[in-house]
This record gives sequence, structure tokens and C-alpha cells, in this order.
Amino acid sequence: MRQVYEKVKNIVINPWYAMFFMLIISYFSLCRFFYNGLSPFRKVILIWGIFLLCYGSVKKRYVLKNKYSILLFAFCVSNGITVLISDKERFMYGIVTLAYVCIFTLVFFNTLRWNDLNEEQTQKLTQKILYLNVILPMIFGIIALVMYCFNVKGAYKSGGEVIYYGISDNRLWGMYNANTAATVSLISIACSLALLEQNKYKKTLISNIVIQIIYIILTQGRGGWLLFICFSAMSLVFLYILPISKNEKGKKKKGQSIVISIGILICLVCTPMVAKKVLIKVPQTVTMVMETAFPQLSEKIGIDKEVSLDRIDEEFLEEQDVSNGRVEIWKAGLQIVKDNLLFGIGSENVITQAKAYLSKERYANVKKGGFHNSYITILVSSGIIGVGVFLIFLLMIIIDGFRYLFTKEKNKYSILIILLFTLMANELLEARWLYNTSYLNIIFWVFAGIVTYVYEKELRAEK
Repeated sequence: MRQVYEKVKNIVINPWYAMFFMLIISYFSLCRFFYNGLSPFRKVILIWGIFLLCYGSVKKRYVLKNKYSILLFAFCVSNGITVLISDKERFMYGIVTLAYVCIFTLVFFNTLRWNDLNEEQTQKLTQKILYLNVILPMIFGIIALVMYCFNVKGAYKSGGEVIYYGISDNRLWGMYNANTAATVSLISIACSLALLEQNKYKKTLISNIVIQIIYIILTQGRGGWLLFICFSAMSLVFLYILPISKNEKGKKKKGQSIVISIGILICLVCTPMVAKKVLIKVPQTVTMVMETAFPQLSEKIGIDKEVSLDRIDEEFLEEQDVSNGRVEIWKAGLQIVKDNLLFGIGSENVITQAKAYLSKERYANVKKGGFHNSYITILVSSGIIGVGVFLIFLLMIIIDGFRYLFTKEKNKYSILIILLFTLMANELLEARWLYNTSYLNIIFWVFAGIVTYVYEKELRAEK
């Protein structure tokens, strides 16, 4: 009995288990089939996280022991002030949101610092997280591609909102939103690349990379593919060109490596156009085979004969501004924050306040995805003090990240750093950080915690 108690205790007081559990929950929450059913688990994480926050602050005292956490603590304090002075009608919602923000930034971010892990322990835990972000997206990616092959189309209502699955508007959604799917696929590709070196599962990892690339193409998200090109460009610079430049013998090959890299990027730009011409044949062939071999079954299940990869909204988008309405939404955000410059209005009030500044159409976009810019969302929610502290935190990650990339040999952490830079760029067009329990929010804080911990260990070793 004593042994069982000790095991349970060790699990409860270790943020690693809470963080890993939250990652799994947040990933399945991407799929609306599971979202509502997972609500009790998110509440468990909330209570567990608050306990860890209190326990860690008192027993471990890790919060003020590193420069990153000091800034994050200041950010949380700033947001706490915002909650106290903002609209009292949504006070409890603000408290809950603040609790989650504290858990993500002060607990999950500091998971590795909790027990001051050595290099071997850090690598083992990092690998487990990487594998999780390979296995789950690979399973859902395969399901999505099967849906595509059989031209599956469907929709259902969840909380008054229409949720699509399979193919919608000639875009592959799979089990979750097409735009989200593209970003998740990119994360999975990065994790696969990080695991490739000296790994016995190389074939599986390469297969996953191929699956995720095809998935990104079929989502037909311009931002998703641009993000992939951005990640590829930085990877080529820091993992291919830069190592050659460091080598005296390799300096002569620098020009050649640059030309090859440019050629690869040009190919990537053209890939979707070429790939779609090939990929469109797959569901067409499957449909034809099903109709020929199983005519009665095809009629019974209602296989859709119409297969296309021409986005339905192409003409509509061409008539709109390049930002697809984002500039108008950003202007509204800046208007809102004018009267609440120092501490903002609180994340819980963003949606209600935006209504007065936007058209009905754009307000609907805000209700679905916030201000479509994390930096403006943080500015509106926490004011110039909150966003200022947060930007300093990001700047420190960028500076230390570049220092690591320029001075260290390429490794799994190099790829994670590049991924973090890419996600930071992506948040200029999306609002997925801090004020929600989404997978993309959690994964950022987990990876940010890993790479900054590695920075610190490396600097400590050099001294």
C-alpha cells in the first residue's frame, strides 16, 4: 500500500505527467467529435496544474530562478491586474483563463527545470514528446487520406456550429479544421526530422513526413504551405548551408549549397500545383473501381462521383484584400486597446468588445478565431505592459536560439528551435497562444521550455 501511495504521489507532484496528459487531451480536442467529451479532463488538468503551481512555487521555488520564468511571472502578474480591473460580469471566466495561462507559462514551460534533469534524462523526455507528435498526427493523417481516397464528405452540428469532416469546399479537412491540420502536420514533420538521426524507425518517420506533406497539400491552405516553405528555408540555412560555411574545406561548396537550396525552395513552391494533378486521380480511380466492382454497395453508401481540387472560394478570395479581412480585424483591435492602453480589457472581453468595431461578417470571423494575430490579441487582452513583457520574452528566445544555431552542431534541438521560429511567424496570422487550451498553444510552451532549458544547460557548461 505504501508503494502504491508513493507512486501516485510521485505522479501527482511531477508536472511531466500533467503536461503529457494535457498534450494528449489537447490533441484529441482538435477533433470536434471528442471536444465536448474531453471537458472533464481539462478541468482535472486545471485543478492539477493549480496544485503544481502552488507546490512548485513553495517547494521548488523555480519560478524566479531563470530569466525566462521571471518575465513570464511578470506577464502573469500583469494579466492578474487586468482581470481585477476589467469587466466584473465575466470575472470568474477571467480567473479561470488566468489560471490556465499561469499553468502553461510557469508549470509546463518549466517541466524539465522542475527536477533539473541531466542531458540523458532531458533527451529521453524530449524523445517521448517527439514520438507523441509523430504517432498521433500520423494516425489522423492516414484517416484523412483514406477519407480523401474514398471522397468522404460530411458535416454535423456541435454547439450551434457546423463542423466539417472529410472533404469540404474541395479541401481535405480530415478529422479537424483544414488550416489547423496544416500546422499540426508541420509540427509532426519537424518532430520526425528531429528523430531521424540514428533512429531504428527511419522508414516509419520518413513515411510520416510524406503523409503530412500530402496532407498539407490537400488542405489547400495557402498559409499552411507558406509556413512549410518558411520552415524548409530556415532548415536549409541553419542545418545545411551554415554547417558547410563553418568548415574551411566546405567554404568552396558554399555557393553550390546556396544554389541547391534555392532550387529546392523553387520546387517546393511549385509542388502543390504538380501534386494536385496527380493526387486528383486517386479518388477518381477509387470511385470508378467501387462503382464497377461493387455497384450495389456504392449506391447504398452514396459514393460521391464529383471529385475536384479547385477551391470553391477561389473567386471570392480574389475579390477580397490579400489579408482575407485580417487587416480590418487588426484595426478594430487597435481601436479597442486605445481606451485601455496599460492593462488591456482581458481576454474574456475580447469577443464582446469587438462587436462594436466590426461588420457582421468580420465579427463572425473574430468569434471563430479571435483577432487572427496573437500579438494583437495579447495587446488587446493585457495592454502594452503585458505585450511588452511577452515580446521581451520572445526576443530572448530568438537571440539565444540564433546563438545556439550559429555555435552548436545540428541536432534535434536545432530543429525544434527552427520550428519555434516558424510558429512565432505563424502567429502573425493566427491567434492560438495563451488564452485557450488548444494543442498548438500547449505545444509551443512545451517546446519553448525544452529549448530554453537546453540553452541554459549549455551556457552553464561553458562557464
